[in-house]
Amino acid sequence: LYFNGCQIRQAITKPLDLTRASKIM
Repeated sequence: LYFNGCQIRQAITKPLDLTRASKIM
């Protein structure tokens, strides 16, 4: 369950990071 939660968190964090990078650029 914890691992699954981590995966979901990563899946949410990755797009956020991409958006941040786009904003910075």
